[in-house]
Formats: sequence, structure tokens, C-alpha cells
Amino acid sequence: MTRYIVTFTELRHYEMAVEADDEKSAIERARSAPENPVWIAVELDRYEATPIAGGTG
Repeated sequence: MTRYIVTFTELRHYEMAVEADDEKSAIERARSAPENPVWIAVELDRYEATPIAGGTG
């Protein structure tokens, strides 16, 4: 059996309610002055495995 270092990316998903005149303004407002963002989900992605030199441990 071989040992591996496994790396991956955590992607968090948030949503928030903002008041704005249009979609572009809403996005800018969310980026520059968050108003209570709510964490709604997380997923793990982009898994990569690299064998560790030296074999089994």
C-alpha cells in the first residue's frame, strides 16, 4: 500500500439580503459592505493525491 497526501478545496456558499437599485449594485454592496452573510452550504472539490516517497508507513 502507498501513502498519499490528498489536497482539496473547500468551497463555502453564503447568501445575504441587501437593498440596491439593480443587480450590479447589489453585488457591489455585498462585496464592499456585507450585511450579515449567512453560511448556507459547503462542498469539497478538486481532490488531488500525491504519493509520499518512501512507500508504506
